Amino acid sequence: MKLEKLAQDLDALLGEVQGTVAGLKPGLVNIDFDSLNQTLANAHRTLDNLDDVLLELKQYPSGFLSETHLLT
Repeated sequence: MKLEKLAQDLDALLGEVQGTVAGLKPGLVNIDFDSLNQTLANAHRTLDNLDDVLLELKQYPSGFLSETHLLT
């Protein structure tokens, strides 16, 4: 009895997922995935650089402020 209910629930879920995917497909064909990947890679590099700057600021606060970061 419980397996029958589970099978019905899974069938309903599968139908919902298929409907969602079908609704997404038209929009996905218009996405420029190369540009999206490039943007994400740039964002990743920017965050890495920001992490490095924040680490330097935490380790050497007075040197950070008096060196090239604010004076250039």
